[in-house]
Amino acid sequence: DLTSPTLTRQVPDKMSVIGGNVLGRWTHTFSDTSDVKLQLYYDRTERGAFVFGERRDTVDFDAQHSFALGERNAVTWGLGYRLSSDQTDKNKPVTFTPANDTLNLFSTFAQDDVTVMPDRLKVTLGTKVEHNDFTGWELEPGGRIAFTPDERNTLWVSVSRSVRTPARADEGVHLDQIKPTPFGPAVLGISGNPDFESEKLMAYEAGYRVHPCDKASFDLAAFYNMYSDLRSLELQPGFPLIPATIGNGLYGNTYGIEATVTLEVQPWWRLTPTYSLLKEELHARRSSTDTISVAQQEGQDPQQQFSLRSAMDLPHNISLDATLRYVDALPSLQVPSYVTADARVAWRPNKRLEFALVGQNLFEPRHAEFRPTFVQTEPSDVPRSFYVKVTWHF
Repeated sequence: DLTSPTLTRQVPDKMSVIGGNVLGRWTHTFSDTSDVKLQLYYDRTERGAFVFGERRDTVDFDAQHSFALGERNAVTWGLGYRLSSDQTDKNKPVTFTPANDTLNLFSTFAQDDVTVMPDRLKVTLGTKVEHNDFTGWELEPGGRIAFTPDERNTLWVSVSRSVRTPARADEGVHLDQIKPTPFGPAVLGISGNPDFESEKLMAYEAGYRVHPCDKASFDLAAFYNMYSDLRSLELQPGFPLIPATIGNGLYGNTYGIEATVTLEVQPWWRLTPTYSLLKEELHARRSSTDTISVAQQEGQDPQQQFSLRSAMDLPHNISLDATLRYVDALPSLQVPSYVTADARVAWRPNKRLEFALVGQNLFEPRHAEFRPTFVQTEPSDVPRSFYVKVTWHF
């Protein structure tokens, strides 16, 4: 309940979320080189809170067919359909126009793995075509070349295009945000944009895999991504109430590397250290009036991450897995870097049954991993947790 930019009321609230889902999958093998997979999924979710309320039904169908075309071509193609129907509450801090809506998403894809030189050179070409209710048809092609000069070395490069199609929040959301300015706190009155376009990405990747010996492998991948039509907040003159409309006024690049080493210390013990580095360079178009999103979004992703995973197969069908993780800070969200660990011990009395005890985020009682950005709710931390899991295969 906002009466002025400097007077707010904190409302204690407890979010209630209930729902359920059911998944059915059917697979049929026609031959050693041909099979078909069908999947049908239904989900019902009801979410209630002070800031937002929603009831959503989702139906998703996927079909995929793989087959060999001659001796050099392995073809995979498929179809998909998703229906998502929602009913949102009115008279909430976050509302949507229209309050109730049903969205349809149709998709199809095709991919061909072409063996140019057996065991040496493979080319993968494919594309995905989607039709959504916001922007219509979207084309997402991609290609990859993998060269294996010998049994221990592999080089690969890939180029692909993808999009993030608009969501309900991009086109029909209404909410207020409090933002600090040089002139004091102000209120951003954010509204969706019916003309919002899809965010676009051109991704370029290259990688190298080497097996220096039978018990070790090393993977190194580098990437360079070019983004356009990224979401922005187009500001209009006003104070203390600043009208803001969601737009496509940002663009930029990201680049970095990912490295993974796999070591077989013993036949029963494997170590896997990984490291990733991410750099971001975002910009606002000259025509954009957004002066706040670039600094916020550049500081919402960790620049560096490191993990060390240990997997042990112990006697008496006992396995022990542990992962040590480091995640860099998120400056714009005031989230510090952290180090934590997860562990899992499991026992398999037979091939169909497994009992497991899992502990997550073991080093601290709780820690922050992210902070709310779009809707200003109370931050929540990730707690240390334990659970028991029983798996039965039949």
